[in-house]
Amino acid sequence: MRWHRSLFGRIAIGFLVAVTTVLAVQAIVTVRLADANNQASNAERITRQERARLLAAELSRALERTGVANLDSELRRLENNENAFVILKDGHIAGRRPGPGLINIVVTGLNEMQPGQAFPLAWERSDFGGAPVMYRGSMVGALGILPRTAFE
Repeated sequence: MRWHRSLFGRIAIGFLVAVTTVLAVQAIVTVRLADANNQASNAERITRQERARLLAAELSRALERTGVANLDSELRRLENNENAFVILKDGHIAGRRPGPGLINIVVTGLNEMQPGQAFPLAWERSDFGGAPVMYRGSMVGALGILPRTAFE
């Protein structure tokens, strides 16, 4: 008697078919969810960039009126529940505090920029959606928005 014709063989084949089907369905669902999550993440990053640009423009206008000394209070007033932060050339940080590595990169980058040099495209396209903060026609800092955590 062949093993695949026995009761045990039929049960084993049925079990293997069921497990294979379940794994295939699970793989398809996982790939689709990962793709949807990636698309949502890209959309959130784009909107974060747009929000950062708008917030930086508002902050720049407010700084022209009030001066840099009121940076913290102006950012709090404009922030609107964003995880926004501003890093100035001198290392002053307003708003939510990003990691020290990012602070060092931004401060170094801001201080190495030549007058009239464009804001780095890599900063704009980063997960923080960086945008320049202007004061009296020159770039004094960079504004970014921290991505929301899974808990948020």
